[in-house]
Amino acid sequence: LNYAVSIRVGNAYLWSDWSDHGQTCDLSSPRLWCDGSTLLVSEPLNRKVRLEWNPVCCSLGRVPVECMVSMVQVDEQLPEKAAAQPHPEQALATCSCVAMAPSMLACTDGTCDVEDAEEELPAADPVVRMNLEVAIQGFEPGKRYQFLLHAKPSLSLPIEDAALPATMRSPKFTVIARSAPLEWHAQLNEEWSCIVDWSLPMPQQVALPEDGELEETSKRWHGNSVLLAWPLPDWQTAVPLPLHLEMREECGDVHQVFGWKSVSWVRVRIAGHDCIAASDLASTCVRFRWRRAETADD
Repeated sequence: LNYAVSIRVGNAYLWSDWSDHGQTCDLSSPRLWCDGSTLLVSEPLNRKVRLEWNPVCCSLGRVPVECMVSMVQVDEQLPEKAAAQPHPEQALATCSCVAMAPSMLACTDGTCDVEDAEEELPAADPVVRMNLEVAIQGFEPGKRYQFLLHAKPSLSLPIEDAALPATMRSPKFTVIARSAPLEWHAQLNEEWSCIVDWSLPMPQQVALPEDGELEETSKRWHGNSVLLAWPLPDWQTAVPLPLHLEMREECGDVHQVFGWKSVSWVRVRIAGHDCIAASDLASTCVRFRWRRAETADD
């Protein structure tokens, strides 16, 4: 089907004749693209990454655009073909912007990208990249991921989709930019993006023996105190333990990542077993972790 437009003007009392029909209208969806087709991705921190991309261009001119960012796991041998991978895409976030023709966008060198211009146009401000911060769910250690930027024109047509040919119906999302593959480190904690040494022991709380008469009268257990198992059973107790004990309070006011603090502790021997005694704790609900002691080589 071909469409042409004829118009007339008037008011509440009088109308003009219809004008001649103009040229055939092109109602197909305008083409969108992103200069460079590159999506920049920051290093993950606290389940979040920051995405940046160049302004979206449109062949039609100034057009409102819907954008969507997705993530897909890619195989190591084919990192550039994320769309062909069997792994499903995970939608992360959506946003909106206004796409413009290249002649309406400023270039990074302050000149206008207009071919065959009859006169020199004034220099415009440098291009400001679009950016978006998104939360990530489902990273797997040691896997590679790629981020995709999808876009589609946000145009309302005066005719229902069913009455239009397939090429003229409401547009669908198309990929206009991709990121370089991002490898999630095998020792990155999936929850908080912190380097984790999985070889370190996990702190284990132990109960005080009932027959510990000496410990019952000791002031060590006054206040908030805890008894932990000795972390390295085969470690010689005469040699300093190469680990530091850290604690984090379990409350909303303490940062989940940066709220860890060093804890003073002493070695005690109870019922023939070496244990760790941590006293004067700030709260009754805390988490513990071991951190490897720094050496001169670190």
